[in-house]
Amino acid sequence: MAIRQKRISLKYMCGRMAIVVREAAIAQRLKAFIEMNVLITPPQPGTKPPEPSYNVAPSAPIPVVSEKEDHIQIDTYRWGLIPHWAKDDSMANKCFNARSETMAEKPTFRSAFKKSRCVIPISGYYEWKQDSDGIKHPMYIHGENDDLIYLAGLCETTTQSATVITREAHGALKEIHDRQPIALNHDEIEDWLNPHAAPEDLLALIQASKGHLTAYEVSTAVNNVRNNSKDLLTPL
Repeated sequence: MAIRQKRISLKYMCGRMAIVVREAAIAQRLKAFIEMNVLITPPQPGTKPPEPSYNVAPSAPIPVVSEKEDHIQIDTYRWGLIPHWAKDDSMANKCFNARSETMAEKPTFRSAFKKSRCVIPISGYYEWKQDSDGIKHPMYIHGENDDLIYLAGLCETTTQSATVITREAHGALKEIHDRQPIALNHDEIEDWLNPHAAPEDLLALIQASKGHLTAYEVSTAVNNVRNNSKDLLTPL
């Protein structure tokens, strides 16, 4: 399916990310705490792996980590889930997030929740905090010691697409937005990817996960997806 990049409304949460490491570096980090072998899917003929980006928007290619029969696989998928039954790729523009409270029942996501869970490793993501005057200030949210954030996600292998799961925000993140993606701790990743895990255990895992994230304000230059440089991560 052709990939079309759209400028998104800031009313959606977790609609912009930074992924500034290559797949080989992601694999090396995963090997530090995952016992299974980690493999990278080679690019298809005529394509190349996505370049590091400081301003990743829905429909862009992103790294996706999933569990296969005897190893962990890193693929490049489109951000925005397209169900296998979709007639075209237009659904992806609205399906870059999946609510944890409804994903197990919602037709768009329930099959992926049962069969195709994944982890989306990112450097950080942007969220917009609205002040008392209604002005939105972009915030960059990242892991402790600038470690990668491993977001719980869902994917569709047939359409090579994926979505980020969200839940109600907790802690200091509630001051920025009422929802947040789910940052898995290292020891939770294999449990989330486990194809034999019970649905109730998976839901309990993502609701209890307390990945530690921190935030700081950045330039409004990130509002425009065409801006893409390290300067976007500079604190104000």
